[in-house]
Amino acid sequence: MENLSAVFSPSNPLPGDIVLLTVTDESNNPVEGLSITVVRGEQTLTSLLSNENGQNTFPIPEGEITIRISGGQYYPVELTILVTAQGIDDDEGLPGDRDGDGYGDLLDAFPDDASEWVDTDSDSIGNNADTDDDSDGILDDDEVGANPQTNPLRPDSDNDGYCDGTIAVVGFCVAGDAFPIDSTEWSDADSDGVGDNTDICAGTSSGDSVNEFGCSDEQLQDTSDGITDDLDGDVNNPDQDEQQSSESSDSASNSMILIGGSIGLVAILIVVASLILLRNRRDEIDEKQFIQQEELFENVVITTTTPPPPSRPPVTARGEMYNGYEGLEFPAGSGNWYYRDPESGAWVEWR
Repeated sequence: MENLSAVFSPSNPLPGDIVLLTVTDESNNPVEGLSITVVRGEQTLTSLLSNENGQNTFPIPEGEITIRISGGQYYPVELTILVTAQGIDDDEGLPGDRDGDGYGDLLDAFPDDASEWVDTDSDSIGNNADTDDDSDGILDDDEVGANPQTNPLRPDSDNDGYCDGTIAVVGFCVAGDAFPIDSTEWSDADSDGVGDNTDICAGTSSGDSVNEFGCSDEQLQDTSDGITDDLDGDVNNPDQDEQQSSESSDSASNSMILIGGSIGLVAILIVVASLILLRNRRDEIDEKQFIQQEELFENVVITTTTPPPPSRPPVTARGEMYNGYEGLEFPAGSGNWYYRDPESGAWVEWR
């Protein structure tokens, strides 16, 4: 869901004036197909859709009116104003673009400053003047030019809870990510270039050449007992390793005996289950036939049920004209109104 920005021109119209409404999204792009309605009391005076430029026009009547803009994946906008013979009874009038920077006042962080409109880190310095838009301690230019490149508008580019820079951003991340674009890593205690979550050889000397698991050639060398040092519990005790190897062999032999016994038991259970299935097969056939007959009966009942009434008026239905649109309440007395799309001729629900 995104917010919408509505800009009216003129922003302080008199009764009967035609107002141009422009609707844009958070990126200041026009939004097409939004519902625009003007209501006075219980009466809907105007119902329109925004065009490809996010715009449409409508007359401003006198009295207390409500303007509603809604549709799509956007939060609706609703404005209630009092229009007198002298104009809108409000010093500011309708939302406009006071500073003329192209961003409507509703979404403009600096509605009176034509050079600024967004403040990502809410530090009261607009992004155009702010050299560190996300307040993570890294200048925007440095983030864009870094290798790897990080997002100057997000303090935590990989969203792992650790900030790209050395400054913590409250509510977003804690300071310091050694791997700012890798969400699985953030710390490198031995500074060997391999994150601590992957590094199995901690304490590598600075400057050592290591493999993908953070192990240097020296750490991977075997001792006289034939066990790699980084996996060996006692690099100076070959006898202990031999004893461990013998114990592993005995354990494997016992496991094979258990597996053989388990296979025999499973075979016996399969034979017993087969005899039970053969004895009950006749009963299952009779039960299936009964179920099929029930399903056939239910299908017959369903097909003879009266179909539900249509959810919208048929194309051939005729309504009455309201402000240039053909409208129809369907079903009559339901309170559900539809208007005919001038292009397709189909009835569209009036929201």
